[in-house]
Amino acid sequence: PVLFLREFDAQRKREYPAIGKAAAKCALQLEQQGLPLLDRLEQFYDGNTYVERRAKYLQAIRDLKPGVTQIIVHCGFADEELRAITTSAERRDGDRRVFMEPEVAKLIDKLGITVVGWKDLR
Repeated sequence: PVLFLREFDAQRKREYPAIGKAAAKCALQLEQQGLPLLDRLEQFYDGNTYVERRAKYLQAIRDLKPGVTQIIVHCGFADEELRAITTSAERRDGDRRVFMEPEVAKLIDKLGITVVGWKDLR
């Protein structure tokens, strides 16, 4: 799979001008090859505490629109190994905890969201 958006919004075109110029053509070529495209991409770098990040993820889940959205989550255990390779060990541990919560799974189910992997999209 290729992590590529079906359409680039103005902000992403400003952030990635070279890709932005060729985005429509690339998306068409990928689609013609039968590769899945994303309608939206969500990722969060802010929110250092578990509570802040949980609130961001839950709001993003509630705000999902129809289509294929990828939410990038970096899960981990805040142990010695993870702390040795990244400064985001606590955030990653919090992300793991958020998505292991039964309440989050219930919300996803209640909202009728289907969680899929790349294999499912193919």
